[in-house]
Amino acid sequence: MFLDIISFIFDIAIMLLYFHSIFKERRKQIPLAAFVILLLSCEGILFVSTQYFTYAVTGQITFFIPLISIIDIFAQTFLYESSLKHRIFVTISYQVYCIIAETLIYAIFLLLPKQLSDTLLANNTFCLLASKFILFLLVVITNLVFHRKTRRYSMQYTALILLMPLLSIIILFALTTSFDINSSQTVFNIISILGLLVANMVNYFLLGNILQVRALKETQKELNRQLDFQANKYQQISTAYRNTRSLMHDTKKHFFYIQDSIKNERYSDISEYLSTAIERIESSYNRINTGNLVIDAFVSNHLSLAEQENIEFRTKIQLQNENIRIDDYDLSVILGNLLDNSLEACRKITAPSKRQIEVELFTTNLEFVIHISNTVAREVLKNETNELIHGYGTTNVNTLTLQYKGSYTHYIENGFYHAIVSIPVINKH
Repeated sequence: MFLDIISFIFDIAIMLLYFHSIFKERRKQIPLAAFVILLLSCEGILFVSTQYFTYAVTGQITFFIPLISIIDIFAQTFLYESSLKHRIFVTISYQVYCIIAETLIYAIFLLLPKQLSDTLLANNTFCLLASKFILFLLVVITNLVFHRKTRRYSMQYTALILLMPLLSIIILFALTTSFDINSSQTVFNIISILGLLVANMVNYFLLGNILQVRALKETQKELNRQLDFQANKYQQISTAYRNTRSLMHDTKKHFFYIQDSIKNERYSDISEYLSTAIERIESSYNRINTGNLVIDAFVSNHLSLAEQENIEFRTKIQLQNENIRIDDYDLSVILGNLLDNSLEACRKITAPSKRQIEVELFTTNLEFVIHISNTVAREVLKNETNELIHGYGTTNVNTLTLQYKGSYTHYIENGFYHAIVSIPVINKH
């Protein structure tokens, strides 16, 4: 009975681990105390039923225990927020894993010397307890596979999380070689097995916490990078604003000088003076002039940077500023990040490959669209999950776009990486 209870406890722990990896959250309207009571009640019914069919009606165990287990697991899925499809998947998959684990442990025990094999297989509870190692391993593998797109597990983390259960299985079989149901050594072996199961659980959660800490550090680095990015972009806008004010001031002086030259009939001086003035204007004023300070400053700045680095930079801008319903700060985050990423991607392209950036900005009566495309390095084209595709700061781009009920998409086509942001025009009336 003691081993039955221990096996029951680990059943709950492994099942909760599997539920948490798939469902993530329990129902918020169910208090924690009620959640625990309902969980233990469902598992208690399964435990009592298993004991009854195991010891009272052994002939019907094959049919009734899996059936009761399926019903019990499906009932417990309603303690979590999920769709019916996920509930059915979790119920069936977990039951299949239990069957696979038990089948494998029985098959492996059959490979042992006959006397030892008969002793082990005669103790059904011990076999079930041993099968928890394989069940735990299957659950961990499922967790890694299920979250491979949303979480970036390093090879180191994957190896460490799989190594513990694999080593435990090896140690388990080493312990079974001295298994004797009537021996005091067997008590030590069983305690060792329980310790291994506990160690597997602790190792899993410790590595999970380490992964979370690492993710938080990466998030902090990204936030610091974004703060530096915003400071840099603010400086660009400030510089563009000061240049504009300075240009207006200088233009007035130019007009006064021309007016004075005409008045004094110094016509030959005007031509030379205008040539010099035009050169200064071109060197100090924005190359792009839409009337939107953020767009003018950022596109002009990246145009100049691209030309300095021999990167072809094309623009196609058709804007009605009244249809740009987005805060300047948020626009600087979106446009600045996308332009920085395109420039960084082109910098990684080596000659003679084409390095090109195309910036298309336009408004309609329904939306404001930012479409930035750039050529990408060959290694990126071969591996579309490469970090270079997404660049940095795109999480902020997506978050801000969603705040304005817009959409952010990105894809690779014909050797170009495309990033498209669409912000709807929300009428005030």
